[in-house]
Parts: sequence; C-alpha cells; structure tokens
Amino acid sequence: MMDATAQPGGEYLHLLGEVRTIAALSDHERRDYLDHDFFVDFESMRAIREELNQLPGLPSARKPRSFIILGESQMGKSTVLEEFELDHQASDNPEGEFASVPVLRVQFAEDGGKGLWNELSGALNIVLPASASWMRHKMKVLDTIKSVEVKAIVIDEIANMMSYSKDKQDIALNGIKYLMNHHRRPIVLGATPEVYSVIKVDPQIRNRFKVLILRRLKPDEEMAEFLENWEKVLPLRKASNLGEKNIVKAVYDLTLGLTGDIEQVLKMAAKYAIGRGEMITTEVLSEMGWVTQDDVDEAVNSL
Repeated sequence: MMDATAQPGGEYLHLLGEVRTIAALSDHERRDYLDHDFFVDFESMRAIREELNQLPGLPSARKPRSFIILGESQMGKSTVLEEFELDHQASDNPEGEFASVPVLRVQFAEDGGKGLWNELSGALNIVLPASASWMRHKMKVLDTIKSVEVKAIVIDEIANMMSYSKDKQDIALNGIKYLMNHHRRPIVLGATPEVYSVIKVDPQIRNRFKVLILRRLKPDEEMAEFLENWEKVLPLRKASNLGEKNIVKAVYDLTLGLTGDIEQVLKMAAKYAIGRGEMITTEVLSEMGWVTQDDVDEAVNSL
C-alpha cells in the first residue's frame, strides 16, 4: 500500500522538492544526510537578515550604520552572519582589476590586538615580508579592503575577548574603531550577553552599534513555524505535524528554546524515527535518549 503522504515516484508532499528524493533513499543514506548542515530560519532571524542585507548598498559615511548581533551561545549568531556573507558572495569582477568582496567575514582573534589584523590579512590573502612594520601591515589591509570593494565587515566570535586582560580588551576595541573610522563602512559583530557587558562601556561602541537580539524561542507561533520549516527538510516519509502544540511544548521542554539544541533534537528524533514509524511524535522525543541540561546539572550535583 502506498504511503498516504507520497505520490508515485516517491514524492513526499510534506517535504521540500529536493528533500523528497532523499526521503526515497535507504535508511542508512537518510541518516547520513541528517549529519549535514541545514539552514532553517524563523521570524526574528529573518528580520535581522533583512537589516543586514541593506548594509552593502549603503554609501560610505563618517559614522556608518553598524550592528551587534547579540544572543546566547547556541542561538544561531554565527549562522546568521554566515548566511549574510553567502547572500553577498565574492565574485571575480572581470571588469575590474581586483575581485569584488562585498562582505568580508572573519573570526575574532583569540590573541586580541594585532590578531584582528592578521585575521583580515588572511581573509584577503595578503602576504607581507616579516620585516614589514605594523603600520604598513594595517595600511595594506585598509588598501586591500578598498581595492576589493568591501561594503561590510563581519567580525564573529567576539566572545574570545572574554579571555583577554583589560588592556588587551581595550586594544581590541580600539582596533575595531580604527577599522570603522578609516574604512567608513558598516561593521557587524557577533556577541554574547557576557561580552556585550564588556564592550558597551566604550561610548563609541555603544553609540555607533545598534543591537539586534536573537532571543530564545518560546513555545508559541514563532517556534511552531520554526518546527514546521524544519519538518520540510527532515527526510521522513510521513508528516509529523511538528507545529502542533503538544510537539512544540515537548521540544521546548527539551531545549528551552535554544535554536542550536532544537536542531540537534530534531535531527536526533528524525534518525530515531527512520524505520520506526517515519514520523516525529512526543513518544519519539521522550524515548530517543536526549539528555537535557537539567539532567546534566543533576548528574553533576550528585557526584
């Protein structure tokens, strides 16, 4: 008997078109597929992406519009910043002398200070002799940023700053301000609440950067939509109706609204459900063996 959610040729109507082909593969192949990265967004994340996507089209300015994407670990900050870069990919720019890099994304250096400029040099493929002065290094970075037509600079993993001494934190923040003042283009930072409490004491950072917050999801319509979007990319052969209130509540209880944990829970549940009913239910969520942070805390406290 044919599955009620399938059509001839294995087209499962509750899935995105390209995922329907995956759903027709073997159990082993489908579980392997779930180990890939997926991008699934929700309303608040889309609003932030819309704000960011305006930046490359803005003219240079003495006080360029800039943002701090603020959220806890496991809330998708790096995902948003990576998608922003992918939305404005580099091109060979055959009409110009240099390639075009609309959005330049780097990780915040763990050693602070000069490390940021080294990260920028690496991203721009700049090679300088060991004898080059530090000022020459910085000028070369700024010249190259201009040559490749960088419209916005993304600096992720600002949380690395928390391991710095106060002096190094000041040097790192001065590097960001120097970059903004000389390039006159938007800068986007990815930060946790902890590191924001450190950087907000700097008046220029506080005044020039608008904070966009990625908050934990609640068991409401936004989370239901997020789960419904996830259902479309999980190669299960039956519809799970993940937007139903009882499943939304069950997922929330396991993850407390952290989107990174929601992703891992759904992937784990999908792997468990493959060959066992082909749908995610509250029973699957309770049986699959997910360990919550409360479980970990209780186990540690019992030692």
